[in-house]
Amino acid sequence: MIKKGLVLSLILSVFFAVTATIALASGYNNPLQYNNDALYPQGPHGGYTTSTNKCKDCHAVHLATGTYLLTRADSANQVCDFCHSETSGLATKRVSLNTNGHGVDTNTPDPIVAPDDTTPTPYTIPKANWGCVDCHSVHNSQTVKLADEPSTKLLKADPNPGKAYFYYNPSLIDTTTRQSPQKLAAWCSACHNANFGYHKTPKQYYNGTETINVYGHDVAEDSATLDTTTGYALNVNPDNGNQGPNCKQCHQADGGSTFPHESTAPDLLMSTVNSTKSNLDAVCISCHNTASLP
Repeated sequence: MIKKGLVLSLILSVFFAVTATIALASGYNNPLQYNNDALYPQGPHGGYTTSTNKCKDCHAVHLATGTYLLTRADSANQVCDFCHSETSGLATKRVSLNTNGHGVDTNTPDPIVAPDDTTPTPYTIPKANWGCVDCHSVHNSQTVKLADEPSTKLLKADPNPGKAYFYYNPSLIDTTTRQSPQKLAAWCSACHNANFGYHKTPKQYYNGTETINVYGHDVAEDSATLDTTTGYALNVNPDNGNQGPNCKQCHQADGGSTFPHESTAPDLLMSTVNSTKSNLDAVCISCHNTASLP
C-alpha cells in the first residue's frame, strides 16, 4: 500500500512538473529570472542571445494575458506596471506616475501636450496612452547613453519623432555605442523646446489662439556653478555668456525615485525650499542672492 502511494505521488509529481513546464512554455517566464544583476546587467531589456530566454519575461507567444503586443497588459501605459509599479515588488526600479512627477491626474486635459513645446508639431498624446514608453524604450537597441548619465536608463534616442528639434540632435548618437555627446537637459528639450537655451533666443510657441515668440530663463546642458558655502549661483549676469542652470537644478524629484519621477512639489520644483505655485520666489532665491543682483 505504501509502495502504491509512493508510485502515485511520483506520477502526480511528474504530471504537475510536465504541466508547469507546458504552461511556462506557453506563457511567461518568472519575471525575476533575468532581473538586473551582474550576470544580466540589462535585465530583460537587452542582451538577447541564442542562449537566453528573456523575451518571455514580458511577452507570451501563446496564452498572453493582455492585448497589448502579447504582454501582461492591455495598453502601453500599463505594460511596465507589472514589474515597475510601487506595489509590484518585482523590479528594483519602482516608479509611480503621480501628479507632481511625469504623470497625469483627473484634471489633466486630453490630449496631453508637452508643457512649453515649440511649434510646429508640439508633442501631443491622448491621456489614455500616456505612460513610461513615451520617454523610455523597453528594448535597449532604441536607446541613447547621454554624456552625463551612467547608463542609457532606457531613454529613447528619439523621444519626439517628427519634431524639428531646437537643441537635441539624435543624429549625433554613435550608432555603434549608442552614446551621445549631449546631456540630459538637451534631451529634455526634445519635448520642452521653449524651456532650453539662451534667454535672447526667440522660440515660437502656440498659446492656444496664436503663435507668438517667447523667451525664457537661460537653461544649459551643464549645471550652473554654485558657491559651496552659501549655495548661491555664481556669475549670474545674464549678458556675460552665462548659460544658466540645467533642468535638474530647479526641478528636483524627491519622492523616493529619481528625476523626473515622484516629486512632492508642483511641477517637480525644489520642494527642499517648500515651493508651491504661490511662492515661487523660494525657488529663485535658493540660487540668486537678491542682495547682489544687478
